[in-house]
Amino acid sequence: MSRHSLVCLGSACGAIFTLSSPLHAGLYAHDDSSSEDNLGLSGSGEVAAIHAFSTIAGQETIVTISMAFGTPASPGQSGPVGGETLKVYLWSDTDGDGDPSNGGFALLNTIITTVSAGSIDTDIFQNVVISPALMPATGFFIGYAVTPLAGTRPLSRDTSHFSMGRAWIGGDTTGNWDPILMAGDILPVPLELDTIGFSSVWLLRASGTGVDMCLWDCQAVPSGAVDVPDLLALLGAWGGPQTPGTTCDFDGGGAIAVPDLLQLLANWGPCPPMGACCDQGSCSRTTQVECTGTWLAGATCADSDVDGIPDDFELDDCSPVNGCFVGTHPFMQDTDGDGINDGDEVFGTVDDLDLPALGANPLHKDIFIEMDWMDDGAHTH
Repeated sequence: MSRHSLVCLGSACGAIFTLSSPLHAGLYAHDDSSSEDNLGLSGSGEVAAIHAFSTIAGQETIVTISMAFGTPASPGQSGPVGGETLKVYLWSDTDGDGDPSNGGFALLNTIITTVSAGSIDTDIFQNVVISPALMPATGFFIGYAVTPLAGTRPLSRDTSHFSMGRAWIGGDTTGNWDPILMAGDILPVPLELDTIGFSSVWLLRASGTGVDMCLWDCQAVPSGAVDVPDLLALLGAWGGPQTPGTTCDFDGGGAIAVPDLLQLLANWGPCPPMGACCDQGSCSRTTQVECTGTWLAGATCADSDVDGIPDDFELDDCSPVNGCFVGTHPFMQDTDGDGINDGDEVFGTVDDLDLPALGANPLHKDIFIEMDWMDDGAHTH
């Protein structure tokens, strides 16, 4: 079996000890907007950049995740091309330690889009709009994954800042990095950049707001309503990319155009109330109209016991499963003590073992016995 290693070609890793802070209200950023180097896998596969953040009061609702690719310091070596698949992720930090290598996280949102050519080797951020998601006080992680050419380096690095536990990398040589577990064949758990000799942070950011907002509330400081400032923000960038800090490119087409204007006008007025949308073990902060699963007004996707069932849907009253609602305990991963995770007994396992179909119940102990035999036509074994 071949093994792959991380490579870092180009400028040396930074030796300037600085701490980053948000560049403007609503922005979560560790970088200073400039990359000096880039990183990737020495072989082929999918590589992921991850940042850890503490939740800031008044900026709890994450609305965009932004990233840049490669670096102008080494143009042409980044690997991704415009139109290539880009996967963007948001996780809650369920144990509040800022460390994704110990499993203390829960995947909240996944956005699959494409790489913007204008964000390759330019230090220009590509803004990816997500369904607004309320982060717990324990913090959160953001990340993205791409599958570039072998030996290229798509992940932009700001080497003027040490990671200090904030920047992590994941990878999988088969192109199937698992965001639910943050795991791949080459890196079973994410690695922190300082610990592997690549002290830096990524050009990877998020923006947040303190109000329940909707997708069409796209001005730089969302107000909780789709109104004149949003229309002006959209019209001000007409025909080109959205203005930095705004999120008016609703269809992700790369340019503000008629479809974006029609969406904004169709959703004019106060934003509808937000809540948690739970659907077979996944959860996102959405409006009731957007939710195709079980929706609970005002709820979050916080999952304190990391069992795959959001706290607000665990009623602690021994009631049977009803959509995503169930009477399990929100702070006990295995309410009935049978050694099987509550979420696995309600939704099945991440490996698609349908335990509910086999009679699993998170409110009483279950025992599963596997029996194997062979039949040769004459007798059985």
